[in-house]
Amino acid sequence: MISSVTVTVMVEIRPDAWSGYLKHLSDLLKDARTFPGLQDIRVVEHKQQPNKILFIEKWNTEADYDAYVSHCAIHDHAKAFRTLCVGEPFKDVWAVDISGT
Repeated sequence: MISSVTVTVMVEIRPDAWSGYLKHLSDLLKDARTFPGLQDIRVVEHKQQPNKILFIEKWNTEADYDAYVSHCAIHDHAKAFRTLCVGEPFKDVWAVDISGT
């Protein structure tokens, strides 16, 4: 049985929106960390493309992640976020940690 899922979301932020996005990132993370089912969230910046970021999120279930995305859509967070993006965010779901740790 899978005890958790890892969701990665790669996002490229418009260069002209980057500083504004960074100002709101801590609020976004604070909100996410209070959501039921989230175990951990990290955000890393691409080494050569600083406006490209990767969210690495560990959730109890994929349904918990989907509920969070729905929550963001209801509160217009998703719509505001997408206006800052270049293209669509790319999401992947990872089910099994095979690292042995």
